[in-house]
Amino acid sequence: MVYDTTLCDLERHLVVGIVTGRGSKGVEGYLKRLPHPERVRVVVMDMHEPYRRAVRRCLPLKPIVADKFHVISQTNHALD
Repeated sequence: MVYDTTLCDLERHLVVGIVTGRGSKGVEGYLKRLPHPERVRVVVMDMHEPYRRAVRRCLPLKPIVADKFHVISQTNHALD
């Protein structure tokens, strides 16, 4: 199965980028090309470790928040 990673601006409800795959390399490449990384206030994402690594490398001072969908999904999975 092939995955793509979607990057969104949650305030404006816009898709801002799509990266092929689920690895840190693609996400990191995208984040390194951000024109104004200082405008990022918080990163909301599933807690997939390669994504966390990419954000920590490229936006080290930005807080990371687990997204609601994946928190609820993991909680339901654990309860089942």
